[in-house]
Amino acid sequence: MLKKALILISAVIIFMLISCENNSRSKLEKESLFSIPLGKLADEIDYFQRENLQFSPDNDLYMKEGFFYFSNGRSGKFLKFNSYGDILSLIYNPDRNPYPAELMSRESDNSDVNRQVIPWLFNSPGAIAVLDGDIYIVDKVAQNRQVKEDNKLMDRNILHFSDKGEYINFIGLEGIGGQPFPYIENIWVSETSELIVLYRTRNRDDDSWFVNWYAVNGSLRYSVEIREKSIPMPAGEDNLIISLDNIVPDRTNYELYLKMTYFRRENDKAEESTGIGEVFSGTLDFDVLNNQWHSWSRLPEHKIIIDGMEIDSPYKLIGSYKNFILFISLGENNTYNLLVKNSEGRFVHERILELGDLDIIYKEFFLSEEGILNAMVFTEKDAKIMWWRTDKLLNNGKSNG
Repeated sequence: MLKKALILISAVIIFMLISCENNSRSKLEKESLFSIPLGKLADEIDYFQRENLQFSPDNDLYMKEGFFYFSNGRSGKFLKFNSYGDILSLIYNPDRNPYPAELMSRESDNSDVNRQVIPWLFNSPGAIAVLDGDIYIVDKVAQNRQVKEDNKLMDRNILHFSDKGEYINFIGLEGIGGQPFPYIENIWVSETSELIVLYRTRNRDDDSWFVNWYAVNGSLRYSVEIREKSIPMPAGEDNLIISLDNIVPDRTNYELYLKMTYFRRENDKAEESTGIGEVFSGTLDFDVLNNQWHSWSRLPEHKIIIDGMEIDSPYKLIGSYKNFILFISLGENNTYNLLVKNSEGRFVHERILELGDLDIIYKEFFLSEEGILNAMVFTEKDAKIMWWRTDKLLNNGKSNG
């Protein structure tokens, strides 16, 4: 009887492992929403220099409640679309864009479309965050307001507009009206309507990343500096070089999630030199209120075959939603691999994301505050907007296996 029971248990375990393996590689369905033409007209985005097709770094996509917000640094404008691709708002620099006469006179099939067209002298709008009634847009300040301090160029502010496009104020380092930031990597809004700003400074010896929280009234509430050299080593390790790749905040708690790449030093006694050996990735959490590191975990390796060669395809930290952290890595044949980690440090979901049979020039992924993974995929003619309903995957409470 005991022998039969063990055989039955073993069979169940094998079945569960096979189920987990099959489920871990299942596809997450893509939904294609709309496309935005590339160009200089009002409802187009200009992401290229015509001579060498170089991208501008100051661009962003933000999705909230089915509305899509875009910044386009090269053309100096901000656009809002609904999920059908109807343009609803345009804030544009009239010195760098033609007057949008055709857009203002255009009729829409959607009777709910009520367009707003507002001139504003943007310099190079970048990262976006949106609240109910408020829009925050990072922009480069005019040259006469830029500050150089300790070899750091401080040339970014965060413009605050109402949802109707009316300018309210700007946020600087100290809060409303403060001096400019160094280059801002990203901004978010918390569930308590605080503005969260990630920026960094570089020098020859070390990189410093900063995360600031600003209260609803614009005052600076918390500021955290994370230096690459101050990040603790994983347990049992002491001979690693740490490269900090990204930081994302938890929108519900004062918690930060870090993703690092680790390079192991190797000494060659024969040649009396030091080289780089094993490379791996890991994540680490930081409790802001208690000033405490915790929950280190190693990211699994992901390898792909390109032109018959096996290469590493490391995971990139995309964002956090509730108690989950999302990562993606490049796959094969216009696919990406999605990996999800829960608050206990377990990798609970793995899915394949298909981009489709496209001649892709560039793509970028964004995680919305509702937990929906969005992508902006560029071809020669347009930017295609698509999403994957990762919110349904995360909210069902089930993990692989």
